[in-house]
Amino acid sequence: MTAALKLAWSSGEGSSEQSGEAGWTVTARQFELRGRVVAPAQVQGADAQAAPQVNRAPAPAPRGVIVKYRAAGAQSASVRALQAAGQKVSSVQALGSTLTRLNVADVDAALRTLRADPQVEYAVPNAVLRAQGTLAQPVVPGDQYAGLQWGYALAGYGAVWRDMEGGGYSRPVTVAVVDSGVRFDHPDLKGQMWGPGEGALDVLGFEAASTPGGPPKYDNGDGDGPDTNPTDPSVPGRSTGSHGTHVTGIIAARWGDNGPACAGCSPTGVVGATYKANVKVLPVRVIDAQGDATEADVALAIRYAAGLPVTLGAPPTAPRMRRR
Repeated sequence: MTAALKLAWSSGEGSSEQSGEAGWTVTARQFELRGRVVAPAQVQGADAQAAPQVNRAPAPAPRGVIVKYRAAGAQSASVRALQAAGQKVSSVQALGSTLTRLNVADVDAALRTLRADPQVEYAVPNAVLRAQGTLAQPVVPGDQYAGLQWGYALAGYGAVWRDMEGGGYSRPVTVAVVDSGVRFDHPDLKGQMWGPGEGALDVLGFEAASTPGGPPKYDNGDGDGPDTNPTDPSVPGRSTGSHGTHVTGIIAARWGDNGPACAGCSPTGVVGATYKANVKVLPVRVIDAQGDATEADVALAIRYAAGLPVTLGAPPTAPRMRRR
């Protein structure tokens, strides 16, 4: 909190009276928080983690039929054939040039007529879909600070992670993080990133001093120009954390025990959204140690992440991978 304080004063009377004003700025620290969270994290809003409610009533009858015709324009003759067979068609809705939904009173009879029509490729009931029985419990990670990652529960990630345990997410995918660079030594990210020599890239330049011994015209923070090491450097006076490391953790932080890390560090940390999916992060550094990035560097990084050619001196070679 900061405010200006003004003090007006006076003394004496008549010809001996004196007065004046004094002012100064007062700054008071409203609150200060220091230290490390040591208590186990507690999930807030536990109802977001609970299994969804399931409607166990019998599924209703199909609402008409869906018909796929072999050619556009066959719909009218098909509807007339149904009506000629005594089957009531209450409405017709085109779902595409050859796909149609028909609301009919007798679904089974309509299907028999439609499937006998040579102009019909297929006809199926327009079934009403409903969850049946008790759904499997969502996956709830046990890492120390996972309970504080409220966005996952809010977005229903517990069910996504449950599906991942079925093994359907094995195809390799690379996610590019175009950001401040990363800390490759972070224990929660070990093995989760493409490193130097594997496609990782720092696009930021360096401008040497105009006079010998003088300060460089521009230093991105690591003392050199573009290279294949996008480590987010720690420089004197820097007080912020590594944003690129933070974003990478949201995507791909390891689950479970990270092994020996540092004194007082969490042995498990947080969890990444990708869980058991075969996903690795491609770090591309475009934000310098001062927190600045240029549009040109961002454009280069996006082209590189998309597999397009870029020139930064010696053109780097990205690994062959799928990108999203």
